[in-house]
Amino acid sequence: MENIRRTNRKLGVGARGVVYEGYDEEKGCFVAVKEIPLYDGGVVAPEGGDGGDAFPQEPPVISDDMRAILQEIHLMERVQHPNLVTYYGARRSAVGVEIIMEYVNGGSLDGIIRRQGSLRENVVRSYARDLLEGLAYLHDTARICHRDIKPANVLITADGRCKLTDFGVSKLIDDTVGMHTTVGTPWYMAPEVVDSDRNVPNDTDDSPDAGGGDFDYRSNNDNKGGSSYTTAADVWSLGVTVYEMISGRKPFGGNMKNPAAVLFAIVSNNSGSPRLPVNCEGSPLLQDFLDLCFVRDPALRPSARELLSHRWLVDIPSPNKMKRAKGSLSLSGANACSNSRSGSGPGSLERQSGTADPKFGMMDMADLFSYVTELEGLSQPMSPLVTKSKKRRENSNGVADRGKDIQGGFFASDGHFVDLAMPRLLSSRSSKDPE
Repeated sequence: MENIRRTNRKLGVGARGVVYEGYDEEKGCFVAVKEIPLYDGGVVAPEGGDGGDAFPQEPPVISDDMRAILQEIHLMERVQHPNLVTYYGARRSAVGVEIIMEYVNGGSLDGIIRRQGSLRENVVRSYARDLLEGLAYLHDTARICHRDIKPANVLITADGRCKLTDFGVSKLIDDTVGMHTTVGTPWYMAPEVVDSDRNVPNDTDDSPDAGGGDFDYRSNNDNKGGSSYTTAADVWSLGVTVYEMISGRKPFGGNMKNPAAVLFAIVSNNSGSPRLPVNCEGSPLLQDFLDLCFVRDPALRPSARELLSHRWLVDIPSPNKMKRAKGSLSLSGANACSNSRSGSGPGSLERQSGTADPKFGMMDMADLFSYVTELEGLSQPMSPLVTKSKKRRENSNGVADRGKDIQGGFFASDGHFVDLAMPRLLSSRSSKDPE
């Protein structure tokens, strides 16, 4: 840990601490350093010397803040999964405790939603699957309830994978005793989490000055007399996160600033599962997935493992179908040609396999070569792009036969054909040289 130097670049700010960029000078790699302020009153367990017998009969007292930090470190040490941020270690700092963990350079999901407004359904599906994989591991293997699933606690890697982070309010699962403490972020809390604290604030003032923003809420009451909750609360929070990804807004109390008003809106909602907005492009299968996440009775709500087998996550078009979507490469004549024929080409594959998702419009190199080969063998008019490429090949060095003086070519990423002209200079020169 002594080789890791914390920089002044902030990566994120949470309710309990600030995450900075760090650099491992020995390994030459970047890490994330979460700095949590801690004030222990200056009292430490003495090891002889001055003040050695100031409190001879009392063991060192661990503050509640320190106990919470130790709990977070203990939970991070227990987990290891591709969809969870990796823990490297911890150390004391001048202001408190620093937790060293994996650096994820894509930023948070919350930042992406704020910039994009909403995400495409295929992206939402991919992110949701990653989150469910991580939750299923936490619930079934590590026996941990996260208790604060939200976009701000989801980090995105450079290759588009999701990693859950921030175990500050997480808790080990005890099958004999349910959880009672109301913790988390109000907009993402399940109804049973709010009900676990019977002293829900009655102040529902929703004025703009009442506060707001995403922050961690922690009740002062660990009310053993209230109702308990289970890992099903994480599934509800996941549903809120998925809803926000596809629509760009929160399903409960999205326009409210006062956390107390949001909590009251969640527990008093009797209108059933929230519907996606009319202008949202979510599919019926996505709405069905959300309906299962928002089942009010936690005993009937599916687990993260069960949701992984939902049709919205399973019935995904294969990559070959997605590559052959309409409008690929913007070949204006090619699409018309493929739609008017019942023979070969990308259009026929769409008809055999079903309608392709129009959001995917890329072809790979093999598709391009096979497609142009088929077009060259047809008597029907070719697209302007293909026709122009063919004429350019025929006029190269005044020879129509490509196999005679041209060795081949390829299509560039922008769609035009690049000829690789290879005139036979050696053979021509050898015929003129004297014996």
